[in-house]
Amino acid sequence: MKKRQQASIAGFVLGFILLLIIGGIAFVFNSSMFEKDPPQVNLPKEIDWNLKDPLKVQVSDASGLRFVKATLFDGEKSVTLESKELKKFENNVDLNITFPKTGFGANKKTFELTIDATDSSKWNFFAGNSIHVKSLVKVDTKRPDVNIIGSSYKIMKGGVASVVFKAYDEGMKSLYIETNFGKKFYPTPFYKDGYYISLVAWPTHIDNFSASIVAIDKAGNLTKAH
Repeated sequence: MKKRQQASIAGFVLGFILLLIIGGIAFVFNSSMFEKDPPQVNLPKEIDWNLKDPLKVQVSDASGLRFVKATLFDGEKSVTLESKELKKFENNVDLNITFPKTGFGANKKTFELTIDATDSSKWNFFAGNSIHVKSLVKVDTKRPDVNIIGSSYKIMKGGVASVVFKAYDEGMKSLYIETNFGKKFYPTPFYKDGYYISLVAWPTHIDNFSASIVAIDKAGNLTKAH
């Protein structure tokens, strides 16, 4: 009788331990504290960079970020551009990456940008989820070429004028005519590649008129022609 009671107690204890183990496993796999998704990095596979304007990279994670680092490699050596260890975990971290002013990568035309990030999840034995993302950076410091071919002799208030111009850049991103009152006119391709034509208007309620052709490439280089 006594042996049966002991066996029953042992079975109960064993069953309770198994329930605790199963419950613990279920908690780990279903709790947000142990989420398994790595951070997200908003970084294109290729970037054109003028080396003057900062590169903007956003890193995000639902459980919060604990570490973010940006590294640049020139084919021979690497340099850390930005490194953040976050004591107060943040869901979004915006990096404004600037090119080093130490002579690093002189005359190099391409670089490799790497973003490393680790979140605050308890997954991986409390080490968190990590991600390692790379992007090819192509150096472009040349501004787009813009040349005005011809335009109307003058423009009258309430009237319209035309302009023909040539604009070229291998990585052209935006091309438009901007007025002093904030209106933008977008040109139409003309008789051959690289040539454009556009009409511009001077509204009657605007006292003064001026306009400039604006060309911006993918690297952020800008050219303005009045």
